[in-house]
Amino acid sequence: MNDNPYFQTHAEDYAEQIMAIQPELYQNTGRLLNQWLPSGGCVLDAGNGGVINYDITRLAQLDCIDLVVSQKAIKKYADHPNVCFFQGNILNLEGISSGTYDAVIVQAVIHHLAGKTYKRTCAQVRTAMAECLRILKPGATLLIMESTVVPWFAAIERLAYPLMQAFFAIFRFGHVYQFSPGSLGHLLENLDGATLLSTEPVEVGRFIWIMGKRIPRKLTPCGMTFYRIIKH
Repeated sequence: MNDNPYFQTHAEDYAEQIMAIQPELYQNTGRLLNQWLPSGGCVLDAGNGGVINYDITRLAQLDCIDLVVSQKAIKKYADHPNVCFFQGNILNLEGISSGTYDAVIVQAVIHHLAGKTYKRTCAQVRTAMAECLRILKPGATLLIMESTVVPWFAAIERLAYPLMQAFFAIFRFGHVYQFSPGSLGHLLENLDGATLLSTEPVEVGRFIWIMGKRIPRKLTPCGMTFYRIIKH
């Protein structure tokens, strides 16, 4: 994941801010996650950001990793002995043994895996997903909730990739690239040792969080898509 200046300075208030701006979205994604998270399972939430919108009481263990760990999140869940926060990078989950988890959650992370070029972005997404699959047990699931955009906007993003990344650099937000649901689905269905089982849109609600701002959903090309992948 790229070193995003915004998250370096807003790690403590990010979860509260984004969940307050998009309550319907996180309620909807939480319901989907509860549907597929294994009861009594050991789960990793990669790129967590302090956002937990699913039922942790059903899980034997929840490990939450991010580049910057929120002290506020640690304090908030201190009374839950099955929840642990630690620093980690989804691109290299070193220190985690292969075949450890019953499920891995990747929620609103993939668009932050952008590199300086589109080719590099796709490579980093593949690397991150390969790491997530590596630490899953055979038959376990990778649950992805990702911010996506309509195909025509994704095409513009790709054509104007250097310009878009320069824009984000000016506002000190790090590299960002949002795939269309279909283009990300194509990438995910070609991962080695895994099968993409399902893809479905998630209702976002009235507002959406963009670079720390509350924007009416109707004014944006953004949505949210859920992908469920099983490891062979």
